[in-house]
Amino acid sequence: MKKIFIIIILCIAVGNMILNMYKGNELMELALSKIEALAGDEADDGDTAELGPLTKFGCAIVEKVIIGHDSDGAPIFWEQVYSGEQGNCTGIEGKCSPYSCTRLL
Repeated sequence: MKKIFIIIILCIAVGNMILNMYKGNELMELALSKIEALAGDEADDGDTAELGPLTKFGCAIVEKVIIGHDSDGAPIFWEQVYSGEQGNCTGIEGKCSPYSCTRLL
């Protein structure tokens, strides 16, 4: 009876140690993620191509519109072109938030 009791205690102790090591790794990863997030803009990967200023360019957005159906029931498409604007970062100084082609209303 004592042997079974000792084996159960040993199994619980080993399981507890394994779980503690696993939780320790999660806490370490969480701490490292927080430190990395705090670094944010200070991290420099050497790529300055995405810096500002922001320059706006004209662009076109093409949307396919169903204008009817043929005799087999397949849709007939027509391409509608809308004017748009796109923002690109130019230069190597400052910060910039580029945006893709968006439709002008």
